[in-house]
Amino acid sequence: MTNISTRTLSAPMPGPVVFDLTMPHGQISVNVCGTDRAEITLTGPVDGPGNTALTGATLAAEARVVTVNVPTLDQPGVTIVTGNGGRTIVANNINCGVIVSGGSVHISGSVINGQPISGMNVTPGVRAEIRLPHGSALRIRTKSAPVTARGELEWVDFASVSGDLDVGGCGKLTARTTSGDVRAECPDQATVRTVSGDVRLGRTETVTASTTSGDIHIADFGGSGRLTSVSGDITAYATDAGHLTASATSGDITVNAPAELAASGALSVDARSVSGDVRTPRPPATTARPRRARRPYGDR
Repeated sequence: MTNISTRTLSAPMPGPVVFDLTMPHGQISVNVCGTDRAEITLTGPVDGPGNTALTGATLAAEARVVTVNVPTLDQPGVTIVTGNGGRTIVANNINCGVIVSGGSVHISGSVINGQPISGMNVTPGVRAEIRLPHGSALRIRTKSAPVTARGELEWVDFASVSGDLDVGGCGKLTARTTSGDVRAECPDQATVRTVSGDVRLGRTETVTASTTSGDIHIADFGGSGRLTSVSGDITAYATDAGHLTASATSGDITVNAPAELAASGALSVDARSVSGDVRTPRPPATTARPRRARRPYGDR
């Protein structure tokens, strides 16, 4: 059994802050709550790289910016593999865990398919639990750590290689990943760029999203939007007036809207794909007025 240790670092001043975290690996959760000051609790194994992360973590504060560095270490000799039938990523640091999404895993002839295997010594990774006062903002730099944030944030600035982002509400979202997915429930403004990661946004008013092979999905659009992808599919549901531009090379584009909105002319859509299918909302066809019967020639 692995012994676990915890360490908590707190901001020296109360009130909302810009929380700036650099943590290459592990797991990160953020909760905006009624706490009076920002703090981060780190949990990890007593021995090995996990303990190095806990003991080496630093917190510094200047004005309203709280900067935290958690030095989770890379492990040599690990390969990152991406497959066509799904995504398998081993992100350098074994002590921070291996996430397998879909399929089966074969280890030394044994098959793991969603079932626990007895007799294996699995070392837990470093977990960071962040608590922020209302009115705070968040900046995170990571390589592979997945980030989950709950509560309303002023803004979020996120950069990762393979780490996913799952955030609730925020005034402004800026995210850049290579293979990590980006999900946000209610970003008022969103600028997202990925290579193979998917982008899924809920209600948004201003959005710019681009991917190479990742899909883009907007569940509640109204305002201004520019969506681009090379081979990923683009799907948007418009619920309010606005202008949406969507372009793809081989990906499909689907834009849906209520019939009343499509007929009102308040929504304009410019969607183009080189070889993919394009579906956009069309106003309902107007009923043609019946033509008058022509008079017989002799009655003229």
